[in-house]
Amino acid sequence: MPLLWLILIVLAIAVAGYVLGRQRAVASAGGDSRQLHSLPSYYGSNVALKAIVPAFLLLIAWLLIQPLYVNNAVSGMIPENAVREGSSLGLVMAEVRRAADGLDVIVGQGMITEDYARSDEADPAQIGEQLREAGQVVTSELTQPILRAAQSYRVMNATGNTIMTVAVLILSVLGFLYGLKESQADFRARNVVEHGVRAILVGAASIAILTTVGIVLSLVFNTIE
Repeated sequence: MPLLWLILIVLAIAVAGYVLGRQRAVASAGGDSRQLHSLPSYYGSNVALKAIVPAFLLLIAWLLIQPLYVNNAVSGMIPENAVREGSSLGLVMAEVRRAADGLDVIVGQGMITEDYARSDEADPAQIGEQLREAGQVVTSELTQPILRAAQSYRVMNATGNTIMTVAVLILSVLGFLYGLKESQADFRARNVVEHGVRAILVGAASIAILTTVGIVLSLVFNTIE
């Protein structure tokens, strides 16, 4: 599933949670919102926050960790003799990523099937020629080790993305259901929402500060070097 669709689905769950949370809270008070501890909007916001915040935190963490894990795993598959003199493992991995992206393109264009793109019988020379025909950047001859690494790179990313999608949606739905269960007249929705929003703002500010510090330190070290 494309990342944009996943984000939109989680947002839709949050919107549904807001509406249903309000309705459930008012219903628990016998239809009289004056009997609620907080305004109806706070009950809706509580459900929406529980549906969206944990899911998005997991999504962000996954998007940061998965590339590191996949790169590390795939780089371990590349034999030493595949790193040519004057080159480096980093440059070879860049070639692997370009080949993996190129495979996505030629599969999408129908030049090869998905099964062939993953097959051990795929011919590096043929794949390399098709990549060039599709306008993909291939800086050198596509070798067997690079093709095999690119295939593994694609499979691991595809598997990871599928697991991520399922995990994020499950977490969002669980948050939705938990928030909906809390939508009772005596629930202190305002307190929970205000604390939650405050925590989000503090977290966002902390990330911004750490990012700025990291950029400044990087510039300082580069200048010193």
